[in-house]
Amino acid sequence: MEVKMEHQPLVSIIMPNYNHSMYLEQSIQSALNQTYSNIEVIVNDNASSDNSIAVAKKYIDRGVIINKNPQNIYNFNYDILDDSVNGKYFVLLCADDILKEDFVENAVGIMEKYPEIGFVHGERDYIDENGRITELDPFFNCSFRVKGEEMLPIFTLTDIGQSAQAVIRTSAFIQAGKHDTQSDHLNIDREQWFRLAMVSDYAYMRKKIAL
Repeated sequence: MEVKMEHQPLVSIIMPNYNHSMYLEQSIQSALNQTYSNIEVIVNDNASSDNSIAVAKKYIDRGVIINKNPQNIYNFNYDILDDSVNGKYFVLLCADDILKEDFVENAVGIMEKYPEIGFVHGERDYIDENGRITELDPFFNCSFRVKGEEMLPIFTLTDIGQSAQAVIRTSAFIQAGKHDTQSDHLNIDREQWFRLAMVSDYAYMRKKIAL
């Protein structure tokens, strides 16, 4: 399903952070080291009390944009990040997650070829605070494209992915109503993928693209 392209539309990688300085540097590096070149990286810090801002500032010369909330606004941090997206596509990359270097290129290639697809989801493994990796079984047996409505039962019943596992078409995201910041934190991704599937099609890559 991987598709190469000549033109590269802008992709926004938006990063919420709260006291995750121990992971933040590797997360930012994974965003900057994508094989896809037309990327903006935006870190929105939720009033961290650690040295997160100092870590992020090391990447200002590589174009990383940094905002800091004056106080912790919890899930409403997503509202600020949603409004900061300038790209045709975006990734919500939490500060303790890592992207594999070719994920954005492959996912955007699919959506550029199939404009009805609103989001592309790949697979992940688990990495702990000591860098130990636990391999996880893929959810599906093969890569595919499908009408979004066919995914609704799965998104209702099962948590098949985290935010860093999806590249999302911004226009579909706006049509779906952006993030529901009233949702509890653990279900905000699943709820948002459900609404995306109501307005657009879905593609799955059976490939490990995140940690």
